[in-house]
Amino acid sequence: MKKEVTVIYKGTKKGDNLICTIREFVLEEAKEITKSIQNLSGVKTLIPWKSETHSPAPGQEVRTKISEFGNSNGLKIKFTWYESTGTLNFQGQAEDLFSETLDYVKENYNITYE
Repeated sequence: MKKEVTVIYKGTKKGDNLICTIREFVLEEAKEITKSIQNLSGVKTLIPWKSETHSPAPGQEVRTKISEFGNSNGLKIKFTWYESTGTLNFQGQAEDLFSETLDYVKENYNITYE
């Protein structure tokens, strides 16, 4: 049985960043998604998965894991997984990689759109 996930999709006009957020996600699932696009022709890994910590306000700490890929046209897609919420965000101008990522999610998960 496929896992249920909630997707918040903000498609914008051509040339702008495409943004998608997936809730109820674990890091291993995020890594599986990026493995699927790494195998596409012309895709380059710009940033392999790495940890980052941000402080949006005094006394607050947000821990994330990020990864970034580029397509053959030099456009990018960035993945950010938030440890505290189990949320995956991906955004960028690489429409082909964005579409491939959404296709992977549609094939492997039951999606509820928000």
